Order: sequence, then C-alpha cells, then structure tokens
Amino acid sequence: MGFWTAIVALAAIGMIGLVLIARATSRQDNGADERLAALEDRFERLDADIRHRVEVLERIITDGKAGLKRQFDDLER
Repeated sequence: MGFWTAIVALAAIGMIGLVLIARATSRQDNGADERLAALEDRFERLDADIRHRVEVLERIITDGKAGLKRQFDDLER
C-alpha cells in the first residue's frame, strides 16, 4: 500500500464516520422533537386549567357571597 493510497483510505474512513455520527444525531433529535411536542401539549392543558380556575376565583371575589357554594362546587370539578 502506497502513501497516497493510505491517505485516501483514511479520508474515506473519516467521512464514513462523520456520516454515521450525523445519522445518530438526527435520530436523537427526532426523539427530542417528540418529547418537546408532548411537553407543549401538557403545558397547554395545564395553562387552560389554570386560566379556568382563575376565572372562577375572580367570579367568587367579584360576586360577593351570592352563590358562593355553587362556585365552590364548580372548583371541585
């Protein structure tokens, strides 16, 4: 094996290694995207729940004592 043949072989091995690393990284990124989407969905559900609870609490505060028991029942749902 000559000097230049060895250089070409080493370069080819290096490029193949880079391709394999790039494939592995892209597979990991897909899993991260799915986890991110799941977290975003969970965040949206929690945000909607908190907003609903705040609205109920605002109604309780502004309405006074009228219908207080009914509003507490709404909170339990």
